[in-house]
Amino acid sequence: MRDHVAIITGGGGALGEAMALEFAREGAALVIGDIDETAAVRVAQRVSAAGGKAIPVVADVTDPEQVKGMVDAGVRAFGRIDILVNNAGTTGKKDHRKKTILEMEKSEWERVLAVNLTSVFNCSKCVLPLMIGEKHGHILNISSVAAKVGGLINGVHYVAAKAGMIGITKALAREYARENIRVNALCLGRIETPANLSVPQEFQEKLTAQIPLGRLGTPREVAVAAAFMTSDASRISPEQPST
Repeated sequence: MRDHVAIITGGGGALGEAMALEFAREGAALVIGDIDETAAVRVAQRVSAAGGKAIPVVADVTDPEQVKGMVDAGVRAFGRIDILVNNAGTTGKKDHRKKTILEMEKSEWERVLAVNLTSVFNCSKCVLPLMIGEKHGHILNISSVAAKVGGLINGVHYVAAKAGMIGITKALAREYARENIRVNALCLGRIETPANLSVPQEFQEKLTAQIPLGRLGTPREVAVAAAFMTSDASRISPEQPST
């Protein structure tokens, strides 16, 4: 990932921070995009303190104009965009409780779809012209196993959004493969984030018991997988000799 530039949306959260630090270890410069300025600045400072390069950018990924501002800031700072990680998201849950569709307001549906799915459209549409111009790029969408199993603990709005992320991943991969742009998705299980760890202990134990490993995944595990998938290490060229 040396000399590559990556945008990570939701970069101020636990997963965004882990990915930013891992990408920086691999040599990438980072644009830390987040709606929370304090969180974005904190992560950018951690990357810089570790010897990496990062800028914080405040952006609401549901707003195309703010997305454009984030991408433009990255180009001004580093000259290019090679990687986009669509990580920004929300569960839409309140008090750790799943809402059924009958309890859900239309405004809640629209908000979760906007943050989790429309944001992928906004950000991808903004970076793709740059990647096409370079004939090189990687887009990684952070989805969820909820899209596969129907959401045991997540509402229908979250499940629909994450399933939509898988669909847009496949569609973009087909559209831009010939431009040397790869598009992938990571479907995450339950990860050790502050939000996931703040649930009642009894609830946490019940969820953990359903996981074959008997534990939650870690942000670092996600970050290592994301770094590999968006790096040239995962790209095998036909001209590359096998070893």
